[in-house]
Amino acid sequence: MTTTQSVTGLRPIRSPRGIPILGHTPQIPGINPVAYFGEPAEQFPEGIFSLDIAGQENVLVYDPDLVTEVCDETRFGKPILPPLSHVRDYAGAGLFTAYDDEEAWGMAHRILMPAFSQRAMKSYFGQMLEIAQNLVGKWERKQGHHRGPSQVERSRAHDTNRPTLPRK
Repeated sequence: MTTTQSVTGLRPIRSPRGIPILGHTPQIPGINPVAYFGEPAEQFPEGIFSLDIAGQENVLVYDPDLVTEVCDETRFGKPILPPLSHVRDYAGAGLFTAYDDEEAWGMAHRILMPAFSQRAMKSYFGQMLEIAQNLVGKWERKQGHHRGPSQVERSRAHDTNRPTLPRK
């Protein structure tokens, strides 16, 4: 087990043992990587842990009280780092490219917040559950018709990306 550097007076964020130089990247499976993140969550009941992924330290928080704390917009700012800073150079300030004290960010934030409130999310749940069940059913049916997981995996990627990508 390793720990990240701590600020004086604070406990370090614990981390599972990674591979020297490579960190945790090679340990994350290509299929169902989300399951991998559950393992350190069981290992570190504090609700927070750190992973070195592709040379970047990533702090993962899963305790509801800690999540609430890190989502406090009055205490944490939103940095604009590459590649978004490069997008900002060409596209200007927008929801993802504006600093949190800019007018463009405030306007977009006020427009989108009602759609992502807890009440709104609860109202979407039935539809999201139905769509998820339909997709899982489709994938289960396809699993029996193809040899090996590669075509089913491609279908899953296509089905989940299709709504977000423009059609040609």
